[in-house]
Amino acid sequence: MNVLVFGGSKSGKSFFAQKIAQSLSKTFPLYYLATMVPHDAEDLLRIQKHLYSRRNMGFITLEYGTNIEQAFAQINPKGTVLLESVTALLTNEMFSVNGDIDYGARDRVIHSTQVLANYMKQGNVVFVCDSLFSDGIDYNFATRYFQSVFAECQRNIASFSDLVLEIFVSKYIIYKGKDSKLIKMLDKSLNNAAPQMNLQSSIHLIIGGAFQGKTEYAIKKFNLQKGDIYECKEDSAIDFSFKCFTHIERYIKYCLSNNIAEENVFPPNSVVICDDIFCGIVPIDSFERRWRERTGEYLQRLSSNAQEVIRVSCGIGTVL
Repeated sequence: MNVLVFGGSKSGKSFFAQKIAQSLSKTFPLYYLATMVPHDAEDLLRIQKHLYSRRNMGFITLEYGTNIEQAFAQINPKGTVLLESVTALLTNEMFSVNGDIDYGARDRVIHSTQVLANYMKQGNVVFVCDSLFSDGIDYNFATRYFQSVFAECQRNIASFSDLVLEIFVSKYIIYKGKDSKLIKMLDKSLNNAAPQMNLQSSIHLIIGGAFQGKTEYAIKKFNLQKGDIYECKEDSAIDFSFKCFTHIERYIKYCLSNNIAEENVFPPNSVVICDDIFCGIVPIDSFERRWRERTGEYLQRLSSNAQEVIRVSCGIGTVL
């Protein structure tokens, strides 16, 4: 079985991919094919976090930043491989240390991921991809070329995958394979691991892109008045006495700028609204990277104990 898992920064996609791989592995070996090549202390810390998160899950870690076919000799074809991530694999194959573009990377990555799936026909592969296409920034040629090739690689993997999921603040959206038995297995696994929620005291979480009508949607759905709404700022803490809180991403930036921990003391049944800032090329600025990651981690915590998570696009809400 082939599974494609994709999502924005700190969406929870790694956790979901790991749980899926575990559910598929049964009695055969479970492999983590790691493609990230560290270039600085930040990369090393990210790798350490991933190692810690899967420390008791039974993975055999194989590190191949390029030429992943070299790993096949170490893999039982009846086992399960979690390849994390296709994004890093293409980055390593395409760009040299000095930034030169290798235009043969496209064919190599498309070929190697297809060959991996063929090699594991008796087993399973879980492919992990980042969502890099929704920030609207006008990038230079190299970045735009990378985006276009990466999208082609992702579409190719989706074409031969049995199950395709997007992970969004620890919720999943199925695009292919909706009747899969794996989804039932995954739901059972996740429900057993999740804490029991107190729905009377939890929040309603609304997320969507900029200018998608999130606040207007909340006003209509929850019968809010303008005086019920608190708009977060980048230079002040939250006043938790309101019923609705917009632009939570600004509050996270305030906390990060002032080196303080985020609070989560929203009133029962309150509405929390956040812009989706997670689906684009990783920012060059280190503060912007940390802000995006901290916001994603905060939303995962809110999502885990929310009455509902609603994604708003074009003013239309979808409960996840």
